[in-house]
Amino acid sequence: RRLFILVPKVLAVLALFAALSARTNRRSLEWMDSLTLLESSLVSCPRSAKSNLEISKIYSGLYKEKFDLGKAISFLEKAESIDPSYCDVHQQFAHCHIQQGKYLEFEERLTHAVLCPFTMGQSVPLWQRYWKQVTSDPRTGEQAKRRMDKYQAIVNEAIRQEAEREKAQQVAASSSGATNGDEL
Repeated sequence: RRLFILVPKVLAVLALFAALSARTNRRSLEWMDSLTLLESSLVSCPRSAKSNLEISKIYSGLYKEKFDLGKAISFLEKAESIDPSYCDVHQQFAHCHIQQGKYLEFEERLTHAVLCPFTMGQSVPLWQRYWKQVTSDPRTGEQAKRRMDKYQAIVNEAIRQEAEREKAQQVAASSSGATNGDEL
């Protein structure tokens, strides 16, 4: 009699174990490469700006066999619509625009990428190489120089504003520290 009670319970535990093992195995396979991981991430959280940005990199040339700039830009636009302040997208937009030969859009996005603290390290050397190249062209160099000056003014203004913000924070912190010291 005990056997009749015990067998269904053991079978139920084994079935549960088998189902969980299969699920774990399936999930582990999703983590085996970037594409399946990101696709899984977008199923779980379609409004993840980071996941949309990262999958756009796959379609913009990270995997040659998956190259599809239209798809890459679509994911980027979605990432930007989810979080308009997510500045990391500008570097990737610039990457896509240069491949499309959309140089004016590239310049605009590259400027924003230079201003983003997370992409600045990659963007500044690209900025320098790009502007050196296009301003040295005898036919279009003057026009490029004017555009570069416009974007350089935007960068300089952002640097000035950041310096002012940091100075204001230092003043606030030092006056806060002096007040606290007077109270002791």
